[in-house]
Formats: sequence, structure tokens, C-alpha cells
Amino acid sequence: MNQVQMHRTRGAAMAGWWALLAFAVGWAAAAADVQPLEVRAVLRVDGPDVGQYSNVKLGSDRLPFIAYYDDLNNRLKGAHCTDSQCSSMHVVVAAKECGRFLSLVMGPDGFPLMSSCDPNTGHLFVTHCLDHGCTQAETSRVQNHLMSSAVGYSSIAVHPSSNLPLVAYYDETRGALMLALCDDLACSTSRGRVIDGGDGYVVGGYPSLAVPPSALPIFSYYDETNQNLKYAACRDANCTQRARIAVLEAEGGADIGRYTSLKVGSDGLPAIMYVDETRGHLKLMHCGDEECSSAGGRAAVVVDAAIGVAAYGEFPELDISPVSGAPVLSYFNQSSAQAGALKLAQCADVACNASVVQVLAAGRCGYGRDSSIAIDSSATPPLVYTSFLAYSRFPLKRCKLVISTYAHPHAHADAPPPPYWDVPGALTRDIDDVCKNETIGPAPL
Repeated sequence: MNQVQMHRTRGAAMAGWWALLAFAVGWAAAAADVQPLEVRAVLRVDGPDVGQYSNVKLGSDRLPFIAYYDDLNNRLKGAHCTDSQCSSMHVVVAAKECGRFLSLVMGPDGFPLMSSCDPNTGHLFVTHCLDHGCTQAETSRVQNHLMSSAVGYSSIAVHPSSNLPLVAYYDETRGALMLALCDDLACSTSRGRVIDGGDGYVVGGYPSLAVPPSALPIFSYYDETNQNLKYAACRDANCTQRARIAVLEAEGGADIGRYTSLKVGSDGLPAIMYVDETRGHLKLMHCGDEECSSAGGRAAVVVDAAIGVAAYGEFPELDISPVSGAPVLSYFNQSSAQAGALKLAQCADVACNASVVQVLAAGRCGYGRDSSIAIDSSATPPLVYTSFLAYSRFPLKRCKLVISTYAHPHAHADAPPPPYWDVPGALTRDIDDVCKNETIGPAPL
């Protein structure tokens, strides 16, 4: 099942979710020695009818916390592993009346910190957990003088100077990329900023927020009007001045820039993962400076040239390996109307000029969406956790976790096969065009 390919990269409200987690091992000590991961387990986190927008991160206890959305009940849920192998998990309702388009980081206290919205009201919320498992939490509606009542995608980060949350979000009323600077961990009060938009163009979709060494916030996002990838860099820590805006990639007639994921690389420079929907390419752009200017020498590569037939790469995540220092990409591959897969690409250098791509887990249509990755480099061998969604038109809604480890000599020969579930289901309504031709019957999850 671990289909692996080493290649050179080229420059230039639904039904059917289950919450899942994969666990793999096997990271190389250096980027140049990248090897495929060894998948140890594919675990059910929760279900049915939950799992959208899954995120996994490690708290200060070094154990995975998986956040995800309960669509039927409009709730933000969380699952906390009791050990590094996730042999059991404690599942909680972290907050009610929110959870859509969620984003997860660990706060300065080492506890989960999340942004999400309520699809019924369009309000933006921040949830601050008061312990590792989020058995207690405080949730506040984000409010400031610029806040509208129609908020979409969000991305949360912690500013290193203030240790307080920053929340980038798409304002559906303005068609703009916005920023909320929170005054406390639960964001009970905040200050608002317009980063880009509000001038007749619709921008700000799929935002991703990071804070580089300069402590000046940076953003990647999608320009829906022009269908291109954009980038913004604040001129001061509080973004009081108008941000520097750049169009990173645009091509007439092509849809480029959805599903962005932005991280600061081990070289201190931005790396951006995004999708070319016209061609079905998953791409990574490495910036030559914090403004990601053309003069700084930004460069884009195709990491995977065949990520699916439609709904390309929905909600992937980019991380930086603490072991190799190179980017790692977790993403969805929709290979047909009958099959989907969770894929992972390990870059061999900070610019991803070469990479190892492998299938971590595979199932039926929609399997592998909404993926997220967390890496525990303190374990021996290092552990890799990937949460994702098993989507189907059938009533099989589950979030899973893949647990993997870094590969070692002869590790694959003795590794047990990952467990799977065969679950029959009855046909439900046609919701997803990509999966509308999926056949009825049991299939591996």
C-alpha cells in the first residue's frame, strides 16, 4: 500500500465524514537522505458524521490533539491521545455553535488554541483550551470595529512578542482578507485590520498565517476574482500600516492558488503550499525574502503532478520537518470517483527541488481530505501523525489518524499491516459532484 516514488520536481454542508488518524515512522537524519515513512497504524478517531477540517498538533505533553468539526451538531470537537501510540483517546466537545473552517495551534501555555466559525451566523470564534485534552475551555466571539457577520476560512497563530493570538480570516461581506489581533488568549476583545481587499475584488480565501523571525506577520491566500495566488507581508508587528501585497503566481485562464498553507522554513524564509486546479498540480513556492518578492528570488516547483480528477488537494497542510529541516506536505489525492488517498511528500531541501512522494492510506471516494500533520522529533524514532477525513456519500463519516515513523533498515519487513474497517452503507443524497458516481457497498476505510 505504501506506493512510493522518488522524483525530481519541476520548477516554475456535505455528508459522509469520518475522523481518522494515521501513524507512521521513519524520518531521515538529513534532507538528502529522505526515505519513505513506515505506516504503523490507521486509527479511527470519531464518527459517524464528524471529521471536517481536521487538524492535529502536539501539546507541551508531546501527545497528539486532533481538532475537527461535528457538522450535524455544529460543534467543535477534540480528541486527545493518552499515549504516543494513541492506544486510546479522550473525545470532548470543545465548543458549541462553531467549528467550521477551523485552525489549530498550540498556545503559549502548551494547550490547544483554535479559530473557527459558526456557519449559521457567520461569526468567528476563538477557543482556548485550559488543559491538554480540552476538557475545559473558554470560547469567545471575535469582535472589533471591523468585524462583519459573515466570516469564512480562518488561520490562527501566536505572535512571539505578545504571546497572544492572531487570526487571519476571509470576510465574506467585504470580500477581503482580515486580521484580528487578540488582547487575550480567548480573544474576548481584539483589534481589526484590513490586509487586502474591500475594493471590489474578492480576495482572502484559504488564508494561511505565519510569523517569521522579523515578527512581522505574513499571509498567503487566494484571489477569487483573478484566480491567482497572493501574499501579504505586514510592515509592523501590529499591521497598522497597509501590508505589502504580491501576486505570486497568475496565469490567464488558469485557477491557481487555492488551499494555501504557509510555514516559515528552517532557513527563516516562507514556504507556501498551494494547488493548481486547472492542471491538478500540488505546488510549493520557496521565497527568497520575507516579502516573497520576485527580486528576492522566489521559485515554485510542482511537487505532485497528478493529485486527482477534481476537488484537487482539498485542505492540505505544510509543515517543516524538525529532523531534516525541509518541508513536508500532507494532502488529498482524488484519483477517481471511486477512490481517494492520503499522500505525503517529503522534500529533500528547503526549496523542494526533489522529493519523496508516498501514499499513506487509501480508501474510497473522498478518502484523505482535510489532512493535517504533526511531527514528534523527540521520540526514537521520530513519530509522524496525520489526521484526515474519510468522506463518502454513504453514512460513513469518520476522522482518522495515521501514525507513522521514520524508516530504518529492515523496518518494512517486520511492520504489521495497518488496520482497516469494512463498513457497508446505504446511499444518501447526491452532495459531492466528484463522488456522485461512487458505487454502493462495503469498501476499506
